[in-house]
Parts: sequence; structure tokens; C-alpha cells
Amino acid sequence: MKASHREIALWSGLTLIALLAIWLVWFSTPYGMGMNDDSIAYIGGANTLLEGRGYLQAWLPSQRPMTHFPPGFSSALVLIKLLTGLNPYRAARLLNGVLFGASALLLGWLGWRTTRRLFPSLMLSLLFVLTPGLLRIHTYALSEPLYIFLTLTAFHAWFWEGDREKGFWSLRGPLLAGFLSGLAYLTRYAALALIATFLLLPFWLPISWQERLKRLAVYLLGFLPLPLAWSLRNWLVAGNLTNRMLFWHPVTTEKLFEGSETLSKLLMPVEAWRLAIFSTRPQIFEGAILAIFAVLTGWLFYRLVFQPPKETPDGIRLSQGLYAVLYPASLLASISLFDASTPLNWRILSPLYPPLLFLAAGAIAWLEQKSRRTLWPARFVFLLLLGLSLWGAVETVTQLRQDGQGFASVRWRESYILKNILRKLPPQVRIYTNEEPMVYFYTGRPANALPAGMAATTRIANPNLAQEIEGVRQQVLEGKAVIALFEYKKAAEEHLLTVQGLPILYDEKRDLLFGQKELLP
Repeated sequence: MKASHREIALWSGLTLIALLAIWLVWFSTPYGMGMNDDSIAYIGGANTLLEGRGYLQAWLPSQRPMTHFPPGFSSALVLIKLLTGLNPYRAARLLNGVLFGASALLLGWLGWRTTRRLFPSLMLSLLFVLTPGLLRIHTYALSEPLYIFLTLTAFHAWFWEGDREKGFWSLRGPLLAGFLSGLAYLTRYAALALIATFLLLPFWLPISWQERLKRLAVYLLGFLPLPLAWSLRNWLVAGNLTNRMLFWHPVTTEKLFEGSETLSKLLMPVEAWRLAIFSTRPQIFEGAILAIFAVLTGWLFYRLVFQPPKETPDGIRLSQGLYAVLYPASLLASISLFDASTPLNWRILSPLYPPLLFLAAGAIAWLEQKSRRTLWPARFVFLLLLGLSLWGAVETVTQLRQDGQGFASVRWRESYILKNILRKLPPQVRIYTNEEPMVYFYTGRPANALPAGMAATTRIANPNLAQEIEGVRQQVLEGKAVIALFEYKKAAEEHLLTVQGLPILYDEKRDLLFGQKELLP
């Protein structure tokens, strides 16, 4: 096949795969996008931006400026609202569907730029779309889809062809990559791993020290303005940079086990098989994960010391390997130093999936072109991975279509407490709850968090717990507040202590509302 024909086939195939990705998000979300606490924080931030009040914690009565969640995703929802009229929640469905298709196309194109082979590039793009964890994250109103799209775009920008031209324009690739990295940082603070990747990458490239320093300077020129402006805003309005304090709380064994279980879903997309293996032999997945990252680290060290890349495809491979190592390393550092509550779940680890898929596809593509003997075995491995991913994707879509996910499920949509009591309470009555973002989303009213025994981010005990509990109880007894305790049987011990002996206003099986009877509408 001629080169021009192969490129036509490539772009035709990638376009069809991108359309499939967009359709899958639409088809999998008949009840709307899935939601968790963070989803509602982004939607609330978009609402306050649209109201002209700034980027605020809309779900809390204090309405303080938001610093923990960067504004990129909320700003994208605002832009879609202004262009289409869709409210932020519905805008998330449109945005993430388009991003899923665009990211699939970008990853397949990255594979093409590396291998110049049609079959591996299309298979890589299709694997991205059919990976259950990546499909699921694109059906939630969360910032990861936008972040993944921006990282892939930044990698393409860095390796912009034609850098041999003279003058500043020859450094347009690093400049654009820096700007896109800045946008990625404004979408997720985890972009620090992406930034570290680009700061280290020039030392792997076969260029002079002068050229390395020049690229780094131009990259920082493109990157720094947005993060600096955002950090200055946070410091001026809230007195902190990200609402997190530096405190040593090392990663626990339970947290590492959670991460290995999450990555096991990538290694075995068929959930029934994965559970059967993980429940009896979790060390199989743990050993495989350790081996993958050990090989990656060793390969990167070898390439740095003994075999620097000589061309763009080699540089792209190294950039993906470097990012695949730095991203989990940055997560472990963040958990140990800033936020002990960060889960290593499918959402947080989803940005790691594209580089791992890319490297796996690259290894199979290398086998494919090594010799005629390895051509069809390599393609068989590709098709086997594709078959397993397809099986897992079908299971995921089936499960997603049964009901809305997270706070979008019928359990919350039809809650009598939310629809008929909390929504109609007098505005002067305070609401205390263990699900304050969800209460805000369904009632439009800010809610107060119940007293907690320990700060989730630092694991520091609350010395004023007893006084806070007594203060909340007194407000309820005086008719000035109600307590909505959701999933009563799973509630924290301090929450059960708070409601002990208080009058029950409404009992909704798993959820209880405490308060004085005269508050009933």
C-alpha cells in the first residue's frame, strides 16, 4: 500500500474510532453523567462562575473561594454553556464525549508517528476506546478526560515536526507544549508529573546543551504564566495555594493494595475473571505491576546512559515511558506529603492508562515488524487484547445503562428527603449532612458537613470534636437545623454519636432525617 493510501486509511479509521467513542459515551449515559463529590464541586464552581461571583465552593454555606479544585474543567463547562445554552451538568456529557473521541484519535496518531504502521496505530486507538476504566471515566462529570486530552496534545506539540528551521519559530513545539501543560495544570494539579516529564526529556535527546537549555527556557515561558496567575489568585483570596498543607503521612500498605487492584483492571479487562484471580492470587497482579515498572525504569536508565534517541519516534517512546514512571511516583509523593485521602482508584490512575497502552502497543508493533515469523503472533496478541477489552467494555456499557452512576442513580433522584423536605425547608434552617455536595446538587441549597473525628487529608485528630458535636445537637434541638444522615448503617462513629437521641423527622430506610416535627413542609 502506498504511503498516501495508508494515511487515508489511517485517518479514515481513526475518525470512525473517534465517532465510536463519542457514541459510546452517549449510549452509556441515558440517565446523565455519573457524579461523585468532586463532580458536584466542578459543577458548582461552573454555576458560581456563570453567576459572576467567581470560582466558589457552592455546596458550602461559607461560599469560600475554591482552591483545591483547579478551574479548567469548570471553565470548559462555562464555555459550552455560553455557546450552546446547556447547563453545566448536561455540558459535561457533550464535553466528555467529544474528548473521548479526540483522545482516541490523538493516541492512535501518536502511535502512527512512532511506528508508521497502520495496524498497530488503529489497534492502539481502539484499545483506548474499549478499555473499561477509560470508558467509565468519560461517563462521569470529572476533569480527567480533559486532562488526558491535554496531555496527549502536549506530547504531540513537543514533537512538532520542522524544528530544524532557524529562529524562535523553530521552538514553537516546546512553547505550545508549555502552554498546554499550563492548561493541564489548571485542570488537575497532577500535571506536575507531565511538567517533570518535559523538564527531563531534553536530557534524553541527542542535542547540544545549548539546545537543551533553550528548549527548557521556551517550555517554561509557555507554561509558567497560567499556574503563576492561578497561584497568585489563590494566595490573595484564600491565603493558600491548593488548600493543602505539607505534612508527612507515608503511603499505607492498604493504599498500595488499592492501587494494584485498580491496575489489575487494566491487565485483565474481564471483571469476572479478574475478580476470580485477584481474590485468590492478588500477588499475580502485584508481581506483574512491579515487573512492568521495574522494566520501564531500567529501560529509561539504559537509554539515558547508553543509547540516547536519534529521531522523533524514539523520543516519543521515551516520553511515554518517562511519564508512565513519573505519574505514579508523583501520586505517591502527593499522598505522603499533601493529601492522605487521595484514593488510587480507577479515576485517579486513569491518566496512566494511555502511556501504558502506548508502550504495550509499541512493544507488539516492534515484534510485528521484527520478522515474518513474529508478524502474525504479534497481531494475535493485539487481537487477543482487543477481544478481552471488548468483552470488558460490553460488560461496562451494560452496567452503565442500568442506572445513573454515583449520585446520578435513581436512589438519589427519587429521594423523598431530598425532593420533598430539604428542598422546601425555610431558608434560615441549616442543613448538616455527611453528603453536603449531593444535597447541594439536588436541592440547590448549601449544606454543612457533620463534625469529623479526623482530617481526611492529614490524618490529624480533631481536638474540638466534642464541642462541635454538642453545638450541632443544640441547633437541632432548638429547631434551627436538621441533620440528613445518608447510608445510616455505614455512617462514621462520630456521626452516629451526633444524632444519638435526636428526634427523627423522617425515616427513608437507609437514610434518616433528624429535626423537630414543626419543620416538616
